[in-house]
Amino acid sequence: TELCYCCCVVCGGMHRYDTCLQVLRHCITIPDTGLKDPARHADAVTSCLFTLGQLLQDHSRFQESLDVFRRALRHAPPGYELHSIYNLLGSAYAKLGNANLAEESYRRSLRIKPDHLPAIVRLAQFLTEKKRFSDAEQVYLDAPAGDPTVLSYYGVLLCNQADRRSEGASLIEKGLQRVGVRRSPEILSALADCYRRDKKYDMSIARYKEAAEINPSDQSFSNLGAVYHTAGDYSAAEQAYRKALGINRNSQVARENLQKLKNSQKAKK
Repeated sequence: TELCYCCCVVCGGMHRYDTCLQVLRHCITIPDTGLKDPARHADAVTSCLFTLGQLLQDHSRFQESLDVFRRALRHAPPGYELHSIYNLLGSAYAKLGNANLAEESYRRSLRIKPDHLPAIVRLAQFLTEKKRFSDAEQVYLDAPAGDPTVLSYYGVLLCNQADRRSEGASLIEKGLQRVGVRRSPEILSALADCYRRDKKYDMSIARYKEAAEINPSDQSFSNLGAVYHTAGDYSAAEQAYRKALGINRNSQVARENLQKLKNSQKAKK
């Protein structure tokens, strides 16, 4: 079973989705009859089930992933770390529209491992989507103090509240300043948008540029172009929009924004 699991990891790294599914489905059917270490086998099968569920979820096959995660919970041997399974189980329930079981699964993950960052972030984001902002904030307040990931996502939550944007930006900056922290384009873009809404255009541009350097997507350059446009730097805005279209010529946002820019330039003349 462990060998099958390793083969799947290799296939996953090669983006061979169908092959990986086949390997995992075979792994979970291997019986423990005659094995010297059935407990180790049960652990490996549970890991295969978890990976299979994760793979299905990554490809939007949420009902199938839900069934697999439930099976993983039933099959897990004593001592298996269940917090990761409950976290992704919560995501599957959320995608399928079962809010109560989604929240319960996230919270169960955190009861098992209170510092499990993926569950902290997903639960808070889930509550935010339900407009339960105070409950979402409490999730971050109950999380490990000073963790840079928690600081950053807590800051994103506050940035979406007009009267707390400055506080939110400060928290994100504090998280980004921690040594060794991986700079997430998602967090950088949220921070840039926070500065944009407060009309701090230079700071917004700096963070959008950093996000675009890490993830040079059409969306990142469209965002950058929009701030340049608002700040009145039409030349830089046009360059950013054209970079976005160079990455994705079908980007409707970049194309529409470029046309708006041209209209603005004509109006100035």
